[in-house]
Amino acid sequence: MAFKCLLFLVLLANFSAGFSVVIHFSNAVGSQAPINLRVRSNGYLTGSALLRPLWVYEVEVDNNNNNEYSAHGVYGIAHSDFEAYEPTRDKGHANIYWRADDWGFSFSYDNIEFERDAPWDSE
Repeated sequence: MAFKCLLFLVLLANFSAGFSVVIHFSNAVGSQAPINLRVRSNGYLTGSALLRPLWVYEVEVDNNNNNEYSAHGVYGIAHSDFEAYEPTRDKGHANIYWRADDWGFSFSYDNIEFERDAPWDSE
């Protein structure tokens, strides 16, 4: 019995350590203007998109590293910078949802309840 429990824990640890995290970005801004989005990790560009209203852009994160993924969004003359993936905050979640609206960027783990994180800045 102890062997079965140990085997289960080892298999569970191997499975959970290897899964990827997907960051979903969506544009829910009131106007029809797109958002220019850039995602970086370790200083390298890992993704970019012209995020049109109601579109979703996805970036896959390797859960085995501890790299942060930062994002920079530009909407008209406004911009917003935020950490799209922080290992200490987001580890263990398979999906991270970022929604841009008239306030700025908010995040969620269930795509239902969003927490405000990064407002638009026009300076």
